Amino acid sequence: MRRLLPAALALALATLPAHAQSGPEQLDQIEPGQGSWQAEYFGTFGDDGEQGIELLYGLSDRIALGVEAEFEGPADGLRFDSIAPILLIRLADPETAALGFGVKLQGAISRSGELEAVEARGIVEHRGDRWWLQG
Repeated sequence: MRRLLPAALALALATLPAHAQSGPEQLDQIEPGQGSWQAEYFGTFGDDGEQGIELLYGLSDRIALGVEAEFEGPADGLRFDSIAPILLIRLADPETAALGFGVKLQGAISRSGELEAVEARGIVEHRGDRWWLQG
């Protein structure tokens, strides 16, 4: 267990962006559990940059489905940018295993209806008595 904590911390630090971004990065978790909803807003209130909302619903304790909508604005009003269906798969539960592990898959469709991006993220987390580390 003591060896896993430094490895999880190293992984979290290795995934930090190499350069500053225009807005905050999303915090991906391997949640929600069965029958639970999770909603997340990302962006900066009042900033004229990227804004987004993500909704996830836990179909089981291992699989969640959701959608993410991104917008630009609000200086000239919010302008729809893209929508992305999401599949989240939990491979190891952080409450029962030393390290939790999950995979998030999504594909963004632009406002013109074209496939804009496909993304896969590995999510690793450790829940200790005082800390919850994610990378």
